[in-house]
Amino acid sequence: MFYAVLGELPSIFFSLFLIDNPAFGRRKSITFFYFVSIFSNIVTAFYPNGLMFFISRFTMKNIFSVLYPYTTEAYDTLNRTIGYGSACAVGRLGSIFMPYVLFPLLNLNIKYPFLFLAFTSLVGTFAAYFLPYDTS
Repeated sequence: MFYAVLGELPSIFFSLFLIDNPAFGRRKSITFFYFVSIFSNIVTAFYPNGLMFFISRFTMKNIFSVLYPYTTEAYDTLNRTIGYGSACAVGRLGSIFMPYVLFPLLNLNIKYPFLFLAFTSLVGTFAAYFLPYDTS
């Protein structure tokens, strides 16, 4: 619990600093956070410790913090609310369905949820890398 809270607060300030950096931008930030999430989830699966829990939570929160501004900036003004609403809807659906995916994996083996999250982060890394443009 402590590591989850510790990962939340600094991630907001870090993501704001990183996405406004002209050398990094939003697309590179998303790709970087997904890549670090892959690494931290794989390490957590095989060597669980508090630091890796912190890094996993930190990177996942940063991904979430960068995706919302990117989604609203990627569309023109007329479609901006549709993009933001779609991002909210997909986030809510993910939060509804993930317990039905992760808890059965946890019952099989404690490593499987972390490996599943690493796999989804890998898919997200490729998707973020091939985004058409950066909005910074």
